[in-house]
Amino acid sequence: MAPKKKKTEPEPEKVKLSRGDVDELIDDGTALVEERDWAPALAKLEAAAEALETYEEHMVMSRLCAKIGQCQLELRDVPGALGTFEKQLSSATEEKDKGIRKEGQASSYANLAHVYAMLGKDNEALEALEKSDGLLKDAPTQQARNASLAGVIHFRKGDVQKALVCHQKDLELSDALVRKEDAHPLIILRAKHNCAVCLCRLGKFRPARQEFDGCAKLLDESTVVPEDADGLFRGASPATVQARALYHAARATQAPSLDVGARSRLERAASLLPPPDEPWPGRAEDALLGAFVQLALSQRRLDDSELELVERSIDAARRYAVAAQAKEPTTTAAVLTHALSTAQAKAKAIGGDATGASDAYQAALDAVKELEKPLPDEYGVSVLGDRSRADFLRTERRSSRVGLGACRRKGTGMGLYGSAGATTEQELQSALEVCELAISKDTEPQADAEALAALGHVGAVLGLQGKKADRDVEFEERLNRTETLEDARQRMYSLRLLGDAADHDGDAVLALKRAREACALDSGNADAAKRLVAAYVAVGNKLANDAETQTKEVLSFTQIWNLEPHMRAMLEEDKHWVAANARYLAKVALEGYRGALE
Repeated sequence: MAPKKKKTEPEPEKVKLSRGDVDELIDDGTALVEERDWAPALAKLEAAAEALETYEEHMVMSRLCAKIGQCQLELRDVPGALGTFEKQLSSATEEKDKGIRKEGQASSYANLAHVYAMLGKDNEALEALEKSDGLLKDAPTQQARNASLAGVIHFRKGDVQKALVCHQKDLELSDALVRKEDAHPLIILRAKHNCAVCLCRLGKFRPARQEFDGCAKLLDESTVVPEDADGLFRGASPATVQARALYHAARATQAPSLDVGARSRLERAASLLPPPDEPWPGRAEDALLGAFVQLALSQRRLDDSELELVERSIDAARRYAVAAQAKEPTTTAAVLTHALSTAQAKAKAIGGDATGASDAYQAALDAVKELEKPLPDEYGVSVLGDRSRADFLRTERRSSRVGLGACRRKGTGMGLYGSAGATTEQELQSALEVCELAISKDTEPQADAEALAALGHVGAVLGLQGKKADRDVEFEERLNRTETLEDARQRMYSLRLLGDAADHDGDAVLALKRAREACALDSGNADAAKRLVAAYVAVGNKLANDAETQTKEVLSFTQIWNLEPHMRAMLEEDKHWVAANARYLAKVALEGYRGALE
């Protein structure tokens, strides 16, 4: 006889909460949101939403979904937030009151746009923002937020001018709110900061620095940063926000290295940030900011040859990066680890520690492997800039290999035969292998700056090994690749390498030819003009006693100065004429050098 089936226990009926209980849950959850205690807030609000389903209060549900979605975003549940904001939209759409319905729909589309942007769906985000703006009439606060997000998206898509227009609209709307005393004075921080970022990218560094300095000044007497100041500022102290503005002001320069004014800003920014203790008490973004400030300080101190302070800054930056990574692993923290190893390598190379520099470059290469992992960005726009992840990885991998190769040959700069000490054949071969890896033919493209640098180092190593023909092949290849770049500086440097090689081989005539080609690219370049002077002198010294040189007509300084360019170029094709007139040719070139210096 078959055993009797046990009767299944009926599920206990859920106790229906009263409307007052639902309101209490919403109030408790909202209070926790204001305290930024996201997980308990989410639990309270979700319980309230479940109970509210039976009451069919569509607008209350829509607003509740907005708060739930905010908690999910803060807890990095982006897919969950997407579903919640879709429910916010559907609830708002069921509202019968037209005015309230439009308000709820506009808020829903704005929230959906934010989630789409976080998911990398830029076109969907812009479309949602357009729908939100279409439903808004007199809602400047939401319109300003929408303009700000649109600006961030356009910036990420590479349309900086369109991004700037959006941020200027945000600034105009926010400023009007402040003038009417309808908003906190610091609400304009978001727009001012983003406008300055766009100006920097457009190469307008002076107005960008003024905007960043303006942000810092706004915070001099502030004790509170409002939620609407900027998404990155939420939960930050005024001192941290001020440090961020000062950091960006310091970076706003067209100079290849940070200028003198940058140092005072960076030192003040560093003084405003808490020390890099573990566990980090604040936000991961603030620890990252501390690392960026110290990294920039190390670069400025490196320019000032303060090597001991450079090491101190790098150590502080590394501790900030570790604290941020422990808080939340991100691409930004991984990029910082790589950048710090590179900065340390350069400092040790300048200090003459080729071994220490090699170790640091190897650490930089190891850090690149971490960047191959898919991690989120956490410091504003992508730390990779306009580059794709693949492009960034290739570039940084090449750059580290070039530095490592240079250290292994004990020539820490780009000089052809510069060396910090005797180099063994084994060290040269090791350097050659590393630099050749940086230009392996299975990578693309082959004309970027790092590939060109690697070719220069490969040629330098071959030259040190006495393989002159192979060396010249590498340098010629470097010169040929510069044709695909609109960069006269890279082409000029390739000509300089070939000229140095010819001079090293004792071929003064070929060295002069390269110097003339380089000077023709930029007559205002002081280094090129100086090399041309030296090249004329070298040809004169080498061929002065040749019988054929003695037969050539010698012109005066004025005659050479007044020669038509095509006539002078034709005469200079004759090396013996050049030798006979080397004195005044060098003097004419020297005038060009003085002009370049002025």
